[in-house]
Amino acid sequence: MPSLSSFKSIIELWPTREAMAAAVGEDSRLISKWWQRDRIPVERWAHILALPVVANAGLTAEHLIGLAARRGHGRPNIVRHKRKRTYESSKGMQQKYNKSVREIGRNI
Repeated sequence: MPSLSSFKSIIELWPTREAMAAAVGEDSRLISKWWQRDRIPVERWAHILALPVVANAGLTAEHLIGLAARRGHGRPNIVRHKRKRTYESSKGMQQKYNKSVREIGRNI
């Protein structure tokens, strides 16, 4: 049994990315992205686990869960926060606002 210590090693069970793409029903470029990210989306696990190549390798859902937990993929969606404005950038924005208000006042 091959060492399945990463999602990359699971993807490498197939001879090529194209072969896995055909088996999974995805584009080979997407499979390459999975390999680059060392990640297989959770939504695809059930389908992948049902494939003969994976079954012959002895891969289980528990194994996938362990890999995801180790890699940090088991977390819920993470919201990226916008960069907080610094005092200087807020001050600059306030100055631009004040200038605009003065210009509008002159045009009235």
